[in-house]
Parts: sequence; structure tokens; C-alpha cells
Amino acid sequence: MRDGLDRARFLDMCGAARRGQARFTRFLEPPQIAEATQAAREAGVEVAFFGGYEGAERAVAAFYEYDRPESWPVECLRADWNAAYCTVSHRDVLGAAMGIGIERALLGDIVMGETCAYLFVLESAAPMILGELTEAGRAKLSVRRASGEALPEEKGTPVRDTVMSMRLDAVAAAGFDMGRAEAQELIRRGLVKLNHLPEERTDARGKAGDLISVRGHGRLRVEEEQGFTKKGRLGVMMTRFGAR
Repeated sequence: MRDGLDRARFLDMCGAARRGQARFTRFLEPPQIAEATQAAREAGVEVAFFGGYEGAERAVAAFYEYDRPESWPVECLRADWNAAYCTVSHRDVLGAAMGIGIERALLGDIVMGETCAYLFVLESAAPMILGELTEAGRAKLSVRRASGEALPEEKGTPVRDTVMSMRLDAVAAAGFDMGRAEAQELIRRGLVKLNHLPEERTDARGKAGDLISVRGHGRLRVEEEQGFTKKGRLGVMMTRFGAR
């Protein structure tokens, strides 16, 4: 498991929690969140997750025995730029943060707006980001603390297409405007996530509400199945978001 957070480490943290000492992890990805949940269950302690806002993909875990922690070592920072001169992508912000020496596990989600980005970070990483994150891509950045601010609503592109079935390869090909063979190859290479978890089965079945992400291509939310056409193909409404 990445970042040194494997099952044994989680169980060690659970042991500390049983001695009355709540323990926090760094930011975990969805597979790690599942592993942490299992470790807590085996150890007989509680675990909670917090990524800075509702619906966060990456989250910090807290192992505890009785009282859920009231405060978390997570801060929200806002990076602003002048959109009149350049555009900034999620990849630009993430790359810039890692470029100043911030480990990926110290960073949670990055929520993009048109002229700003909200970065959820561990408290220990906040001072470096505030002091040294001055540019991303070709943009000059101004970074400040932003706890409690309303996050921008991410804008997506509506996509309507028809598929032979709700297989993952078919839906991904339609949603990302690529050939089905290309979609199958990306899935087999482990570059596709279904509802935040890696999925390598090309025939995994999708449904309305699913989130599909393809590395380098972006993310896709399946909105609804719209019934079959006269030719027996299934109409699907989706929303596509930019690459992350």
C-alpha cells in the first residue's frame, strides 16, 4: 500500500486508539480507506474519515475508542490567479504543490474554480504551501487560508450517447469519446476507477449515479439510463468533467 500505510500500520494505530489515544493518518485514497475500515473492525475500535468537505474522495482517518475527534488536522487553503491572462488546471496545481516538496499524502482533494482552487491539506503542510506555492503553470498564485468558504460548483459538459449495454468499457468509450478497444486497454492497465476504486474488469456493470475516472482523460458521472432505441441501443445521459 502507498505511503507506508499498510494493514500492519493501521493495526498499530488501532492499538494506540485502544489505549485512549486517538490516531490520525495522512490523506488516504479510497482503497486505503477500505483497508483502514477493515483494520478498525478487526481491532474493535472506531474509525471516522474527514476530507475537509462533504463528498471528498481523499480523506484522513481517525482511529478512536469512545469519543469521535472534534477537531481534525486538516486545513483549507485557497489559491487565486488572474484568469484574464491564463488558465490553471487541477494538474497544474497538484504538480506545483508537489514541485515545492509536498508529498502527495499531505494533500487531499483540490477543488477547482474558474479563478481559484481550494486545496485541502494536512496542518503540517500548510505553512510551506502558504509560503512557497507562488505559481502553477504560467499563473502567479496568491494563497491564503479559507476555512468555511463555500466551494465552487464544478461545471461539467453534458454528454448523451447510446451504448449496447452498461458495461464499463462501453460507457467509458461513449463518455470520453474514444474507441471501445482503447477504453478496454485503459481499464486493463489499471487507469480506470469506478466510484473511486480501481476497476480492471472491462465488463463491470455501470449504473446511474456511478462515477468513472480515467487517468489523463477526466471524470464522468452517469446521470441516467434513458431507455432503448428502436435499434436496441440504450440511451445514457452523462456529465463529463475535465482531466485531474
